[in-house]
Amino acid sequence: MYLSGDSERAIRVAQQLILMSPEFHVWGSSTHNTGTRRQIKGYDSLPKHKYKSIVYVFLDGGVDSYNLLVPKGSCSGKNMYDEYKSARGRQAIEADDLLDIDAAGSGQVCDTFGINMHFPILRDLYNSKEALFVANAGILSKPLTKYDDWMRDAKVQLFAHNHMSRENEAVDPFQNNAGTGIGGRILDILKRNGHQTSGNSVDAPRLLLKGDKIYKNPVWTLSSQSVTQLDQYSSLGSSMFDIVKKLNGIGESDDGMMSETWSSIVAQSLFEHEYAEEIDVAIKSGEFNMPNYRIDNDLGLQFKAVAQYMLARSLRKVDREIFVAQHGGFDMHGGDTLSAKFPEVNAALGTFINELKNQGLWDDTLIVLGSEFGRSITQNSSGGTDHGWAGNYAIIGGGLDGGKILGLYPDDLTENSDLWVRRGRMIPTTPWDSVWNGVAQWMGVRGDNDLDFVLPNRRNFDKCVLFTDRDLFTSGEFPHDTCHVNDADGDGVPDENDQCPNTPYWTDAVVDQNGCVGPTAAPGPTPTPTRAPT
Repeated sequence: MYLSGDSERAIRVAQQLILMSPEFHVWGSSTHNTGTRRQIKGYDSLPKHKYKSIVYVFLDGGVDSYNLLVPKGSCSGKNMYDEYKSARGRQAIEADDLLDIDAAGSGQVCDTFGINMHFPILRDLYNSKEALFVANAGILSKPLTKYDDWMRDAKVQLFAHNHMSRENEAVDPFQNNAGTGIGGRILDILKRNGHQTSGNSVDAPRLLLKGDKIYKNPVWTLSSQSVTQLDQYSSLGSSMFDIVKKLNGIGESDDGMMSETWSSIVAQSLFEHEYAEEIDVAIKSGEFNMPNYRIDNDLGLQFKAVAQYMLARSLRKVDREIFVAQHGGFDMHGGDTLSAKFPEVNAALGTFINELKNQGLWDDTLIVLGSEFGRSITQNSSGGTDHGWAGNYAIIGGGLDGGKILGLYPDDLTENSDLWVRRGRMIPTTPWDSVWNGVAQWMGVRGDNDLDFVLPNRRNFDKCVLFTDRDLFTSGEFPHDTCHVNDADGDGVPDENDQCPNTPYWTDAVVDQNGCVGPTAAPGPTPTPTRAPT
């Protein structure tokens, strides 16, 4: 190129290639590149397992979920609605404006609750047993009340958006596996067990999807818009990518860690981009297009991207995946924003759920609505509310055993409550660990060892506080009373009777009553779990 006389172009190309080389970005170390491109690719064969997915919707800003789910009538010993109205002041919703749901049988302080009138799809889904609520939930390091040193023992900087958002995604307050997220760790175990997995962020935070580095599970970035072309004003054309891949090829055994990190990230990024372009082309060609999908707002755009990616699952050859979407505007210090924000989520969910039904995925998709924290029960001087802690959240899906409220809604919404701190910031009684325990089981994670990896803080709670998949789903395999059984390897045999620990539960091998594959020399009675007291 230089010899041809185009020296300016030659210099420009040299600058671009230098900038993309690991040597330019690594200090104090040289690299030894073999020149062989890193072979990064997706799955080759079709998956063997039925498809399941989780869509986590992060309601950014701290949603005022004590105005999502409100105690209303048939309460034990007192009028909880009056107590709610007195505590909330101008933030209180009038009783006639609430959408009634029946919570009898949920063990709550009231048999009748009300849902915010701007979120009618939740009422409809709850009544059809396709939604449930988790009451007074949040990030917890261990059970706490206001009589504990809760600020210290929380192990997270409370009431701060960035810290609470990060912990909401990680669910690891002691940072036992720092830098990973709850969804990423679920996918790690599933991939190890033979599932073909994918973690996908749609214009949203990625930490929830990051797994342990040893499993090398990538986090895919989905855009609600078309894929943007890289190297739009290329000096080399299509050959630029090939040269950059060779520059960041496989290193020698004595290559530096920093240069290897840079090169592996570049190679992975280029692969993800080309993969996204392939799917984008398929969508635009009509293969995975959804021309009648109604888009109401930004969240609707994100849901459409999720639905298209699900529709393309055969191309991607996956059977387990987690998506993260985000919708902001819930930080309501200055007044009520729910009247504007809930209708947006309501409309976007309605369209998305209809598409899931059209694709035949409604029973195998779980939608979790979460937020970094709830808000203060009492209002502030500006007529809004401030950062809180616990909140009430909804879980949605066609396979749910819904129509109930799990956890415990506070039976006291005054400053006398054991959970009330600093102007009505309620301490959670249901840890997010409880929710994700049952969700992980539904996705295919078994055994205390694997569940402890997914939920590093799980053992700080009584196991019977943790939900099982049977608590959440009609197809759940683990009744709640199995919480009294310790089963480290997940083979279905209690540890005290298990003569073959570490039997892999994810294989097709039949395990006998002693926890072994095939007959054992010392047969014993078939173990049965101890039933929980009623």
